[in-house]
Amino acid sequence: MNITQSGKSCNAYLKSQYQHSGNHLLNKKFDTGRSSITISRATGARGRSIAYMLADHLNKNKKPSHCKWTVFYKDLISNVLKKNNLPEDLEKFMPEEKVSEFVNTVEELLGLHPSLWELQHKTNKSILNLARLGNVIIVGRGGNLITRKINNVINIRFIGSINDRINRVVSCYNMSRDNAKSHIKKEDKKRADYIKQNFDTDINDPLNYDLTINTDKFSDNKVVNLISQVV
Repeated sequence: MNITQSGKSCNAYLKSQYQHSGNHLLNKKFDTGRSSITISRATGARGRSIAYMLADHLNKNKKPSHCKWTVFYKDLISNVLKKNNLPEDLEKFMPEEKVSEFVNTVEELLGLHPSLWELQHKTNKSILNLARLGNVIIVGRGGNLITRKINNVINIRFIGSINDRINRVVSCYNMSRDNAKSHIKKEDKKRADYIKQNFDTDINDPLNYDLTINTDKFSDNKVVNLISQVV
């Protein structure tokens, strides 16, 4: 699924849910009875592609009265900015990585953007509300840690050997093996730093997840079937 299609799916989900749920989202006891999924992934472990396959699979088996399963990935930030009437240019200040406090402070003082703490808070709140609505798959952004006190959420971590992940990145991005290895190391560090900075925990701590899957061992279809059974 491309970014445009994904964005349309997210907007359709939000429109449908807020029409039916309205102010109930403000009620902490509000419960749709639907499950949600968060996905944390090592770079090259197929987390994003499996997320979209999983949504398609779950939609084939959902109850007619339920909204479609929808993946929220990079378009999550665009929706947060739009919902809060913030400029789309702010998206570049919200990467899924550790941000320099010095740079953030200088840019905030110069009035270049709201504080990253404020932007992070808005993102976390949106993730929390989406998870409570159900039938969403949230990729990255510490979704498992934001939603850990919600009973309807299943938190999944995808891992894989460095060799298999290199092969995946080489195939997807047409990189050399050396560049793929460097890319994986850089991206994994960014995500680990983001989780440490914002949640003060280790991204690899198994207790932060309900299910950890080594994608070396299973095809995409087998992973999808396994998760759908858990759901």
